[in-house]
Parts: sequence; structure tokens; C-alpha cells
Amino acid sequence: MNTRKFVSHITLGFVMATSTLSIPTLVNAAQTSPLGLHTDSTPTLSAPLTPSGNLLAEAGAAILRQGDSGHQAGIVSDIATTYSYSYGQTITAVRTAAGTLKLVGWQVNGNGSVTRTGDSGDQAGQASQIDIAAGRLIVTAVRAANGHLKLISWSVGSDGNINRRGDSGDQAGTASLVKIMQLHSNIFVTAVRTTEGRLKLISWQLTSDGALHRLDDSGNEAGAVSEIALSGESINNRRHIITSVRDSQGNLKLIAWEVSPRGVITRRGDSGNQAGNARMVQAAKAGEYTVTSVQTATGDLKLISWLISQNPNGSINIARVDDSGDQAGQIQGNALLQRPDGAVSAVRTASGDLKLIRWQITHAGAIARTGDSGHQAERATLINISANHNGGQAPIITAVRTAQNTLKLITWDD
Repeated sequence: MNTRKFVSHITLGFVMATSTLSIPTLVNAAQTSPLGLHTDSTPTLSAPLTPSGNLLAEAGAAILRQGDSGHQAGIVSDIATTYSYSYGQTITAVRTAAGTLKLVGWQVNGNGSVTRTGDSGDQAGQASQIDIAAGRLIVTAVRAANGHLKLISWSVGSDGNINRRGDSGDQAGTASLVKIMQLHSNIFVTAVRTTEGRLKLISWQLTSDGALHRLDDSGNEAGAVSEIALSGESINNRRHIITSVRDSQGNLKLIAWEVSPRGVITRRGDSGNQAGNARMVQAAKAGEYTVTSVQTATGDLKLISWLISQNPNGSINIARVDDSGDQAGQIQGNALLQRPDGAVSAVRTASGDLKLIRWQITHAGAIARTGDSGHQAERATLINISANHNGGQAPIITAVRTAQNTLKLITWDD
């Protein structure tokens, strides 16, 4: 661990136990792995970075690059990532050069080096708009070749390869902007944009054999959206999903949904008109606050802290507390991860490079920039950020598409 930092470690989403309280950690992640990914069963080990060259030049940076996956993966056009507690590794879900879904397993070693442990091969077909969540099994949510939402469950074998267990079949219709998170031990929730352009949440039960059964949905309780991000909240021992969306006016809106242990979805409240124009919407739970991260109308990165509480009548109040003001500049890509004292942004800068920025969220909800990664990373798109829970000196992982359009994982210590 880097002893010069002032922020310790945790993960995204709700950690209550994805981000805060007693819910299993949810961390979304990565899609599409290339046809060019390694198919042999022999793990490949990347070398950790040595304290020389660029790393030495950035010795004063608050976030230090530790290692990367090198050339262990091929061309991708979509990425999602999650950490699996069940299997003790990071899983990326990608769209390959052939347009198919592939999952790849990765082990982050104590020194920050990255080992590829296996993949799912050709067990899935054409897919886009990929997202991933991990519980007892791993579940991907994708837009299938016919445009419909499909969920697929996966397990990791003793040989490291990833095996398909079951799927949702034809239980859902046309969908885009696909997102998924785990809310209860066997309950997952997807959030999608329907054919009519409206936000819809659907709850799913994952059975012990990997089957997925549709339980409930939010009906017509939400309007038109053009972006969706998910985070979790527990209020009075009841679990909620917070959808942070770009609404029909192009503005940021947060909506609170209660999801019962049986998967019943109930809308409880929203943030109204407390935020303006926003793009690249991301969200995470950070302590007692939900934090959204957006690109503003002027192209700058802005974080906003929100306090979510329950009213006496059972409805949910979402109140804007503070924002990051002009502490960050122009961005072209945006991802967000919960950390113990706040959050870390992973952004594509105006010059196209990957940069991590550390933020402290105070007990009063104030947001302060406390450091960044400087110039330790190169050109990147499709940026994902997730937590590594294997210990060692690399608690943060970014999964990106490189300038060569290949998947690369980079590990960091903040």
C-alpha cells in the first residue's frame, strides 16, 4: 500500500456488508472479449512495473500504477468488469472482434501483476451493450442479436475456464442501455431503456442450477431516458436501487426504487429538478452519500453528493448536498468507484489519455480533490473501474480499450 496517501480502500456500489451496509458488493463491469484472446489453459503472468521510467517520474502522484495485463487479450468493442468473491478474481465481459460475448478471468497478484486464468470460449453468441454482476454465480446482461434483453449465468471451473450455466431465454423484450446489479443473494435487477425509450427495471431470481426467472418489473413508472447508471442503498433494512439517469430534457435525475426479497419493485421517490444537463452519467455509494459523476454541458467532470433518506410516509427523499465545482477539467469518458473516504474517478482526458482522480467525501458531503495519477497511462477508451479484493498493493483495477483496440487491465494503488 502506498503510505503517502490519505485515502484507504474499499469498493464500488454498495458495500453494506456494492457499495455500503449489508448488501453484497456490486461492481459492474466489462464486456466483450476478443476472438484474439488467449485460448490455451496456461495462465499468463504480466510483469509488475518497476520503479523506473514513467513511474519514477510520477513518484509524487497520489495514485500509483502497479502493473498491467500486457498483451494477454485481443480486440474488443465493449467492456464490463466485476469482482467475484465466490471465485476470488476479476471477471471481464467483452464484445469480441467477431461481435460475440466472451468472459475472461483475471488474478491480480500481491505485487500488482495480472494473470489471465481462463475464459468462456465460444459459449455465447452475438451481443452488445454488455454489463456484468457477481453473486454466488456470475451473471451477464446483454442486448442479444435480436435486440432483446438476455441474462446468462456463469461459473468458474477448477481449471480456470468459465462455464455457461443457464439463461433467461425469451422472458424479456427489446432493450438498450442494459445495466445489471445484484441486490439480494439470489435476486438481480436489470435496468434498461424500452422500445418506447422509457426506463424499466426488471427483477430476476437466480436458482442454484443457474436458471434465471423473471419476477417483477417497474411497469410505466418512469419516463424517457438516454443514459442509466445504478447504485445501491439500504434504508431501514430495506434494499433500494438508485437509478441515476439522463432524462428526456438531458438533465440528471436520481430515482429511488425499493426491491423486496421477493423481487417486488416499487418507486419511492426522485431528485426532481436539482441537477442540470449531464452526460456520461456514473454513480456510486460513498459512505452515507450517493455520488454521481457526470460530464457537464461545458464538457467538464463534475461530482455531486446526494443524501438519501426516508420520509415518515415511507417515501424516499433525495437531496443534493454539494458538488466538485471546477476542480476537474474536460473529459471524454467517465467511470466511478467507491473508496473508503470517498471515490475515485477514471476518466478519458481531453487529450484522450486515462487518468484516475481521487476524491474525499466529508461527513458533511463536501467533495474535495485529493490527488490523481498524473501521466502514468496512455490512450484509452471504454473505461471501466472496479475494486480488487485479493489484498496486496493494487486495490483498484481499470479495464480499458487501448489505442490498438485491445483489452488491457491496469492495477493501481491509491
